[in-house]
Amino acid sequence: VGSEMCKETDTTEVFIGYDEHSLYIGARLFDLTPNQIQCAATQRDGPVYRDDSFEVLLDPDHEAQHYIHLAVNAAGTQYDAVDDVVEEDEAWVAKTSRGDNGWSVEIAFGFGEGNYPAKGRIWGMTVCRHVPRIVERSAWTALDWKFTEPANFGTMVFGGPPLRCELAPVENVWFGNNSAEVT
Repeated sequence: VGSEMCKETDTTEVFIGYDEHSLYIGARLFDLTPNQIQCAATQRDGPVYRDDSFEVLLDPDHEAQHYIHLAVNAAGTQYDAVDDVVEEDEAWVAKTSRGDNGWSVEIAFGFGEGNYPAKGRIWGMTVCRHVPRIVERSAWTALDWKFTEPANFGTMVFGGPPLRCELAPVENVWFGNNSAEVT
């Protein structure tokens, strides 16, 4: 890639938490040229991973054999698969927001009623970002060839018990760059 295209890489910040219902992942995906963000995929389970996208790969059994793949582009189009098989939709929600400095995403991945991980439970996990116009693919963990390598995922250890809090909405805005009071 010519130097005029890759003057600087774009920073990504990721935040993770959970409660008894869901695993929550938030990310701020900074972009030096946000007006050039690519979002061609508009259909659920379409090739959002070719767009400017954020991906979460989970190995809840921590066996390094199987994984759940969640991906969302900056337009909010979702893709999910289990071991590259796109048949059923996973229980998750993603919301995105675009701004002057890039975009942000918030993901809630549902555990199922009463199935949240016990204290000390370990999941395999990685988070990844794709910025096609600068040919950048980055990940939290070192991967050999592609994002879907569960043997190379990092580990996430659940603390105990899930934190309970109530968020007071700020001007009825829940997703994107905002703040909220915690009680």
